[in-house]
Formats: sequence, structure tokens, C-alpha cells
Amino acid sequence: IARKLKMLAQWCRPLVSASASRRAPTCRTYATVTKKAVPVLKPKIEVILTQDVPRVGLQGEILSVSRGFARNFLFARRYAIHSTKTSRDKYEEFTKTIDKAASELMKSSDKLKKKISKLTVAMKRHQVVPGKMIVPVTAANIADKMKKQHKLEFKPEQIMLSIPISSYGAHNVQVDIGQGQTAQFLLTVDPR
Repeated sequence: IARKLKMLAQWCRPLVSASASRRAPTCRTYATVTKKAVPVLKPKIEVILTQDVPRVGLQGEILSVSRGFARNFLFARRYAIHSTKTSRDKYEEFTKTIDKAASELMKSSDKLKKKISKLTVAMKRHQVVPGKMIVPVTAANIADKMKKQHKLEFKPEQIMLSIPISSYGAHNVQVDIGQGQTAQFLLTVDPR
């Protein structure tokens, strides 16, 4: 048994990487000691994306993925190649453009945020009794008015209203502009 444990210690070595530094030691192959199988945890490999892949990454991005995902999905559809020195040099310009595109996107979202924060959207609603609206203001109504008054196009899902607005006066409304940023503008609802 001591000889088998010594052989097992040689086969099972900790695989150290940036992502797996907190994991327990893993085995590279199945080993049988007292007829118990030790599961195999395979290390991740680095790949470079050759094109934009939804929910995975952008072209030129270097990712660390599991071997099965790389082999069965990324390599099979020619979405990625192995990360070698020559392939990194080939796709280096794409990684630079990714950084530039991200910084440009942040700048444009900051400009849009400043523009929206200065806006005032005016709406009018009919009233049944003084102070009571017939139809409340919804996110779709606000998106339509923003398009007509300020030529800014937003989807109703981007306008964050917990409940439709059913009272007259000034209201602060938030809109999701992407990149995890929100902007706030003033909505005034007046009686007709």
C-alpha cells in the first residue's frame, strides 16, 4: 500500500494557474488506490478569438477556457485558435482596437449621460377630475416623447419606471444608457 501511495503522489500534482490557485491538488489521470477512482480535472487552455462570439468575447481577446469548450465549440466553428507566440503577434492589433473601442464607448456614454441629464420631457394628459389622469404615463409613452421631442431613441425597457406615473407635476426618471450607466432626466406631466 505504501508503494501505491507513493505512485499516487507522483501522479497527483497540484496544477497551479491564475484561476486555479485556490483549488485543491488535481490528478492528471485516473488512479486506483484501494479500488477508488480519483476524478480528473483538466487544466484550462488559452485561446485567441478570431471573431466576435456572443456572450464569450471579442475578436483578438485572449481567453482561458476548458479544453472541451475550446475543442467542441470554439475550434469546431473556427471561432478561436490556440494561443501561441505567432498567433498572439498576428492578433495583437485586434487587442489594441478592443481597448480603443471600449474607451471610445465609455466616452460616448459619458457624453450621452450629460446630454440626457439636461433634458426636460414635457407631456400632457387629459383629466377626469381635477388632479386625476385618465391614462397613466408608461415607459413606452416616455420613449415615444423622447424620440419626438429630442430625437433620442430608447427602448421602453431602458426607461426605469417601477410603476406608471399617475400624478401631475415634475418627476425624475432614470434611463439605462448601457455599460452599466444610468442617466436621470426631468419629466413634466401637465393637464390638458
